[in-house]
Amino acid sequence: MTLLNRAAPLALVAVAVGLALAGLRRVALDPHQEHTLEHLLVGRDVFAHARRLHGARLVAKGSTHFHLFVIPVCSAVLYLEPHVANAAVMSNVPKALEIAYARHVKAADFRLSTATLIERNGLMTPRVAALVAQFNALYRDVRPGDRYTLEYHPRHAVSIRLNGAALGHVGARDAQFATALFSVWFGRAAFHATFRDDLLRPVEPVAPMPGRILESTSGPRHSAPRTPRAADYHG
Repeated sequence: MTLLNRAAPLALVAVAVGLALAGLRRVALDPHQEHTLEHLLVGRDVFAHARRLHGARLVAKGSTHFHLFVIPVCSAVLYLEPHVANAAVMSNVPKALEIAYARHVKAADFRLSTATLIERNGLMTPRVAALVAQFNALYRDVRPGDRYTLEYHPRHAVSIRLNGAALGHVGARDAQFATALFSVWFGRAAFHATFRDDLLRPVEPVAPMPGRILESTSGPRHSAPRTPRAADYHG
């Protein structure tokens, strides 16, 4: 049974109203974010425009404010090095994906969709399966306003943070595992094509202006009507 099937209609309305009244959410306290006044606004969520990852400087390259039907699910930003094209996200390059959630999502739903989508992308080798089991153990339930950040550097492991706090890392210098894990969001069988395609669309470059909030060109996106799946809530 999917998360949407378990939620009562009145609860969904309450979530939407609560989000409308909440206003802008603050940037998560992530030590990897640069201390700068330059930020990106995606929906009602504020993201750092740049971040550091093991010596590499990553900048916001793509964003999405994702809805399922009319219900907001999440906002997200893809970070890559300035010279790396969005389409190269599945290459062995430093990258980070930060996702701000607008709904409650159980850790069990993250675990199920991670394993299912890696399998659908044809990347579930025995070695990857063992590492996925380790990574899945790191997931926690999230509430509206919580943020997950997934990071990978070719010289290090894949790591995951919840609201800026490190939960753990898996697969040191394992490009195969990193590719499999990021396929959940960017693979041929990604959790949702709209989410993936928005992030692969480059953010308009903006000259630095201290104190300015950069508004994403990616507006609210609504999925085409279809039967929801548990994987729809991975984003």
